[in-house]
Amino acid sequence: MESSDTMEVEGEAGNLTSQQFLYTVDWLCGEGRALLDSRAMWNTEDPDLSVCLQKSLFVWIPCGLLWALAPLQGYWLLRSKGRLIPHSLLSVVKTILACGLLLLALTDLVYFATLQGDQATSLDIWEPLVRGSTWLLVVGLVQGERWRGCRNSPLLWAFWLVYLLAQAPRMYSQVRRQVQLGQQSTELASNSLTYLIVAVQWILAFFMDSEPSYTIGSASEESSRSEERRV
Repeated sequence: MESSDTMEVEGEAGNLTSQQFLYTVDWLCGEGRALLDSRAMWNTEDPDLSVCLQKSLFVWIPCGLLWALAPLQGYWLLRSKGRLIPHSLLSVVKTILACGLLLLALTDLVYFATLQGDQATSLDIWEPLVRGSTWLLVVGLVQGERWRGCRNSPLLWAFWLVYLLAQAPRMYSQVRRQVQLGQQSTELASNSLTYLIVAVQWILAFFMDSEPSYTIGSASEESSRSEERRV
């Protein structure tokens, strides 16, 4: 059920009024939990985004961007003439970190799936699923680029940057709630590790990988083929 309410409240001077907006999506955010709430976002001295907004749009936008552009990247890789970059420290670290992100997403999924009652919403289940599928795509892109001789990926560089920017408000909000409530949070630990790994991935995206083993149509390939014919 979706609902929105616009309320008019008195300002500090008694004569001025301001609009308050509240938008809820019960099937996504849970009963009574707002997706957009102007009272928490800007009509306050301590602004904050709703948890539902942080776990939905701020995750879907960077992940959706990668999924939307991945087919173009795949097409470009298919047309690439470079082949088979040998395993290097850079490619191995990228793959291990992506698998670590996948493991964290699966851990979040199991954690929220085992919560009872109204402690977890449908969004708590969908959010790690979206992240997990995206990390699988990242692993596939890293390996596909290695096989096709792509030494660097502007797409992944842009994705890591957008993900960091989109998740910055969530990290701030979670740390803020941690300080105010003084409670240990499993989700905060998982998200902090995820944010740290993504930051490392973005830094690694600045570096070029090793040279491809060979290039289709190059002189070295032609000489190797002629040598094979001679043998």
